[in-house]
Amino acid sequence: MNALEIRGLTKRFGGLVAVDSLDLVLPEGGLVGLIGPNGAGKTTVFNLVSGLYPPDAGSILVRDHDLAGHPPHEVARHGIARTFQNIRLFGSLTALDNVRVGAHMVCGGSYLSAILGGRQSRDLDRRTREQAMQVLHDIGIERYANELASSLPYGVQRKLEIARALASSPSVLLLDEPACGMNPQETAELRDLVSRLLQEWKLSILLIEHDMRFVMGICQTIYVLDYGKTIACGPPEAIRNDPAVIEAYLGDAVH
Repeated sequence: MNALEIRGLTKRFGGLVAVDSLDLVLPEGGLVGLIGPNGAGKTTVFNLVSGLYPPDAGSILVRDHDLAGHPPHEVARHGIARTFQNIRLFGSLTALDNVRVGAHMVCGGSYLSAILGGRQSRDLDRRTREQAMQVLHDIGIERYANELASSLPYGVQRKLEIARALASSPSVLLLDEPACGMNPQETAELRDLVSRLLQEWKLSILLIEHDMRFVMGICQTIYVLDYGKTIACGPPEAIRNDPAVIEAYLGDAVH
């Protein structure tokens, strides 16, 4: 069974076709890479899958539910979570409270109970706090729980954004350039974390990344976009040696 299946996905911005009839399959428990030059349409794909953009055509299937055009909160309820290319944490909140935002998706509660307070509100507060602390512990950044997100080291902020996504208990995780701006040690730690997410969290992961050594070393299947179109799809070794991919994007980056 596939965790995510995209069929004929298309998005236009005026006369520009940003994503052109994309077909993509993310197997259950799989790690699939989506690569290509800047402007190829990769983040647009993530915005379509996560509900930020409505598609002009195509379907986005999660366990036989077509989520194409559904708003982000409905997409999240079906088990899809994401991170962003540019970190989007709540800088004035602590690391713990950032993750609690994600935990509200699975811990329940309502606006009315939050306003009125009382036992239900206190129970919700306790559940979100416990859920968030567990995720921070699992990611290995629990010692930063009470520090403001804006004060954290860059690599920890990247992990915190992943932790916030995980707090919603997703089945599919979309990682948009998670290694961007990281030093070699942070990148190595991120690779270990992604491997753990596959093995221990049993997630299915779709990954956008420009660090080709990272992508080639961890992904099972790679799709290559250029001007919104898929120009290649296959295992890392096939992509590494595909003449069209080398000409359009890779050059000598992985040789």
